[in-house]
Amino acid sequence: MEKKKWRGSNPKNCNLCGNVLKDIFIDGITKDGPWAIMCNPCYLAQGSRLPYAKYDLNTFEKITENTITLLGVEISKKNKPYIYKLAETNLGKLETAARDMLKKYRWGEEYADNVIAILEEQSKEVIWKEKEEIKGV
Repeated sequence: MEKKKWRGSNPKNCNLCGNVLKDIFIDGITKDGPWAIMCNPCYLAQGSRLPYAKYDLNTFEKITENTITLLGVEISKKNKPYIYKLAETNLGKLETAARDMLKKYRWGEEYADNVIAILEEQSKEVIWKEKEEIKGV
């Protein structure tokens, strides 16, 4: 099955911040209502989450909907369900927490996978506790 491709003109800059797009771009609705071509940080801060489409800037192919980008790493719903669920509901805060963790431990971006693994373990614990609390009600 052939991947869907972007059909518009080739976007160069984010409609919201004006920065040059890198690697991906998101075509989606902002929290204020209008559609925009957004970089990932603007999407996380100002995107309404749905509906949207994410495209690879090099190939203009649509990126699957069951992935979320955190610290530049694609989080798969299938392979990392706990962190995907957490990211899906609270991505802006999670991105900030992950960046704070990198800064706190003086890790570079190359440690993004490690941070995501830590967040995944923490999210498993939080979700498990929530399930236990619901059972107790």
